[in-house]
Amino acid sequence: MSDKKILVVFGATGNQGGSVIKSILSDPAAAQEFKIRGITRDPSKPNAQALAAKGVECVTGDINNKESLTKALDGAHSVYAVTNYWEKMDHQLEVQQGKNIADVCKEVGVQHLVWSALIHVNKLTNGKFPNVYHFDSKANIESYIRSLGIPSSSFMPGFYMSNLETMFNPSPEPPNAYTLALPMPPTTPLPFFDAADDTGKYVKAMVMKRDQVLGKRVLAATDYYAAEDVPKIFAQVKKEAGKGAQFVRLDKDTYKGFLTQAGLPDFAAQELYENMAFMDEFGYYGKESLDWSLSYYWRRYNAFDLWHFSPSYLSLTSHLEAPFKASNMTSRTHDDIMDLHVWSAGSLDQSGKPSGGYDQIDMGGLVIKQARKPAETSNGTLLTATLGSRLGQQSTEL
Repeated sequence: MSDKKILVVFGATGNQGGSVIKSILSDPAAAQEFKIRGITRDPSKPNAQALAAKGVECVTGDINNKESLTKALDGAHSVYAVTNYWEKMDHQLEVQQGKNIADVCKEVGVQHLVWSALIHVNKLTNGKFPNVYHFDSKANIESYIRSLGIPSSSFMPGFYMSNLETMFNPSPEPPNAYTLALPMPPTTPLPFFDAADDTGKYVKAMVMKRDQVLGKRVLAATDYYAAEDVPKIFAQVKKEAGKGAQFVRLDKDTYKGFLTQAGLPDFAAQELYENMAFMDEFGYYGKESLDWSLSYYWRRYNAFDLWHFSPSYLSLTSHLEAPFKASNMTSRTHDDIMDLHVWSAGSLDQSGKPSGGYDQIDMGGLVIKQARKPAETSNGTLLTATLGSRLGQQSTEL
């Protein structure tokens, strides 16, 4: 429809942008409100063509070229923008790319710019960790956007769960236990986040509830986990392979040595060391609570508040299973559940099973057994269920 607002999504075929597009298109209300224009380097590529087949307007946009961006953003109401420091590992280039996007958004009159930002580590730590460029560059762009007076809000992704697929591996020494080795104390709180599956549900809420988030930061993580929780969770997921799973705290030189041996330049190894090291003392989000960011669109838990039933647990277990080549249930399951509000309030019987029986729901291949709510319950509980993945893989019972 011609009266739909145009939502421009940068990185349309990437993890973050693709997640935004998927979430908008799968939500009838959002799809009715927004027409999506996806920015991609080459609209003729198969991934872009697949989006076009779903009704996405795919256009070329070069973040290094303002003229190109002016055409791509023409008529846009809302914009989701993200840059990739690691493509060139040049923080000055990334800042210029972000400024180009901001300048054009200002020029064409964008009504809501959602910027994928990160905290300014150098400022947060009073100069103790000055080399976390991929954080600071995005924070500098955020400041520039605000200085222009563009109606905007910041999407702040947490610690990528996908990192675990390369970080968490069997030890080279017998008994070859799976080991997460990082330069941080074991109790360091990590706000885990699944970029490919979770970006969309946050950004969708932001663009649909624009007035609630203008000028604010949305912290994109569903919970904090201690670093040492990762091997504990793996041990729950994989009883045999998880035996002896452990967290090991590395010293600076050992950690950097692993990175340089893998081919990273020394400055990047130093950057990643500081990235890991600052989180315990100063906090990934400056020790800010996640409560506000979750409160305006998540259904809140009731009495049944066990941490391992939180949505992020579903994502985290899938990423721990991925390198093990097991059935991989992604967080699209909890995304769909939360979006469609099919959590059920009920009670548990003595065996831990929901009382009141089950209703089975099939939503486009996602099979959910939802507990029926008994007529009267003494304690409201959040009940999870058996989830079958969209790809027909083995179900995972919570």
